[in-house]
Amino acid sequence: KLGGKTVLEYFNQFSVRELIGAIADYVEAGVEPPCEMLNIIVDADGGEEELASLLYDENSLVVLYAMRLLSDKNSNVGIDQIFNIMLNQKDETIVELATEILIENANDIKDEILSVYYTADEELLPNLEEILASTKGDDRVLDLLVNAFNNNPDKLLFYTQLLKKYGDERVLDVLNKKIEDPAIDYADYQELRSAIESLGGA
Repeated sequence: KLGGKTVLEYFNQFSVRELIGAIADYVEAGVEPPCEMLNIIVDADGGEEELASLLYDENSLVVLYAMRLLSDKNSNVGIDQIFNIMLNQKDETIVELATEILIENANDIKDEILSVYYTADEELLPNLEEILASTKGDDRVLDLLVNAFNNNPDKLLFYTQLLKKYGDERVLDVLNKKIEDPAIDYADYQELRSAIESLGGA
């Protein structure tokens, strides 16, 4: 107990803004922010703008907490900054979390991704493609994913999954042509067959 209060009672006496401000204090002290405090932030109304401001913090762990909390609050506040973080961040954990969040907000960030895709770091392309595969109804995305499928035979499984996820039946010709390639292995064949069937092919 803290001053005769339970942990929940203790944190509930503070505003959401104060609790969010305390995240950086805990991290800088080398202490993990208490789950009870983080849960209050997630369940509370508001706080999105304050969390988004933490996305600019110099400490990558603070940024990670802010991203997770915004995601847990099902908020798209800060999406543009999360995209910038993904483009410029070398921390794999942050890049993967940013990718997961952006997949959930793919249509909101689609044009921004398309504007940088052809000049982005090659190692980031699969992340960007995975996000784009979660959008719908854009021929620019369809062409991009088909090109990636055709140009990466060593990653056939991954790109077949992306075309299946995108869900446009116009890729059936591409998939049917590839499945007839005697050079593909069994795992690739199975994924291609699954994609073809899911898109209404035989």
